[in-house]
Amino acid sequence: MAMGRPVVTTSTGIEGIPALNNRDVFVADDPDMFRYQVAKLVRDDREAEYITGNASRLIRENFDTFGLSVRLSRFFREQI
Repeated sequence: MAMGRPVVTTSTGIEGIPALNNRDVFVADDPDMFRYQVAKLVRDDREAEYITGNASRLIRENFDTFGLSVRLSRFFREQI
């Protein structure tokens, strides 16, 4: 996701990441659905770009070191 690639994963693989299925990633828990979602990304450039853009934004907003430092600074200011 952070590398600018669309992701197909399982429910277990996305645990702890606040991503939404069909917006930020494709979640597929069985082999047929996994294969379908990968094929969908290969066939549909627009869908792949949509998922990639959303996923990149999600990672920047939630896991980027600058974003984390801003939130941490805000937290400390609120504690004082």
